[in-house]
Amino acid sequence: MIHDRKALQADPRAEGWDVVISGHSHQPGIEETGSTLWLNPGAAGPRRFRLPVTLAFLWEEAGRPRTLIHPLPV
Repeated sequence: MIHDRKALQADPRAEGWDVVISGHSHQPGIEETGSTLWLNPGAAGPRRFRLPVTLAFLWEEAGRPRTLIHPLPV
């Protein structure tokens, strides 16, 4: 877990990390690059800018990380 994905100085694949969670942008998103899942759950607090209010679920299924971003009512 890191606040700003751009500040990550390690190679997740070389480190053996399956998931990297970040949140600096408050923009929810899911991206897979190779064997790494990148997750930004967004923000579940007060609305920032015009971004949605969201949270994320993260679980393991068949040996792989899975995730879902869930919008919250405001």
